[in-house]
Amino acid sequence: MASASLHPGLIVSNLGRHFLVEKSDGQRIICHSRGKKSLGVVGDCVLWQASGDAGTIEKIQTRRNLFYRQDELRTKSFAANLDQILILIAAEPAFSSKQLSRALIAAEAVQIKPLIVLNKSDLAESFARAWDWLEPYRRMGYPVLRMALKTASTADQATLLSLMSGKTTLLLGPSGAGKSTLINWLKPGALAQTAEISRALNSGKHIECDTVVFSGDWIPENELARKTNLNICAGSRAPEVDSFGRTRQPGVFAIGNAVHPAEASDLCALNAHRAVDAIRSWLNDGEWSNSAVAVRVQSPLLHTWPSLVTRDDANARMLLRVSKFVEPHSRITVLQAGKTIYSTNHRRTIVTNRSFTLPMRWANQVDPTLGDVEIAVTSSV
Repeated sequence: MASASLHPGLIVSNLGRHFLVEKSDGQRIICHSRGKKSLGVVGDCVLWQASGDAGTIEKIQTRRNLFYRQDELRTKSFAANLDQILILIAAEPAFSSKQLSRALIAAEAVQIKPLIVLNKSDLAESFARAWDWLEPYRRMGYPVLRMALKTASTADQATLLSLMSGKTTLLLGPSGAGKSTLINWLKPGALAQTAEISRALNSGKHIECDTVVFSGDWIPENELARKTNLNICAGSRAPEVDSFGRTRQPGVFAIGNAVHPAEASDLCALNAHRAVDAIRSWLNDGEWSNSAVAVRVQSPLLHTWPSLVTRDDANARMLLRVSKFVEPHSRITVLQAGKTIYSTNHRRTIVTNRSFTLPMRWANQVDPTLGDVEIAVTSSV
């Protein structure tokens, strides 16, 4: 291959098996990985080759660093070539000490400087408690910055901007901490753009959207869902959707990390692909199903995707998560109005940190007039 055919670029968005690459002229192009493995992450400097209207990533340049999270089963990479990580937490809602500690440990492991920003200093009482709780981190030398992003003074803005200027920063934080406010503050209008269902996902149609929300992990979008009065699934804290991403509000879809609290990006992208035809039908014909029923679960089940069911979902596969290990050969039962409409034996052990699947062929037996569907898992022991 002639080197002249390769172009430098920067991965600015991970779309599962596809990437959005920023070219040297600032324009962006959809690229896919060469081969079966998708090894790129946001922040990677790459060499890509044009292929029709898209491109192919031929080489990932040597990284300065790679920020990732690891447990006993898998490793999840977030971004590469970072100068610092901004961990945004807030006085309200209360933040998780475990998540903060994990982020700091991950940063230290790859020698990336962390910056903690405690938001909502305007909430005096709760902010004082949170600030006191962070005292050990300040004693360890971690920089902790006070901030009220919605009412920040010019001096506060200048302080934060001086800490970020000229640096590649990864923004982390739980839902409600103020990530969207910060992004819009740094770059006004960044969260109100045009979304494209790209040719890489088998559609070349451009669709005008009101809002695009960017996320790295645990559903920061649910604040947006609440503000638009979407029904929220109690278990996942995500908007209730059917397998096509349709909520109960006509014209409102929720896909990707918005409805998958802890799934890999490639799975999110595949399920988002399923929404394409439903979005097209809505735009062209105004078609919307009003026959969806909610899915409720019994312990030890935590939540499901989808969390709404229609008869159109019969060819989908449901994802389920549990709160504790379940022994092999457990019985999974689907009920409506006290009547069993499906039951199956699950041969394998069900673990707590990985989804398992359930075929939804039973969906064509759901009667929208009989209320919610309930799913139970019963151990054989």
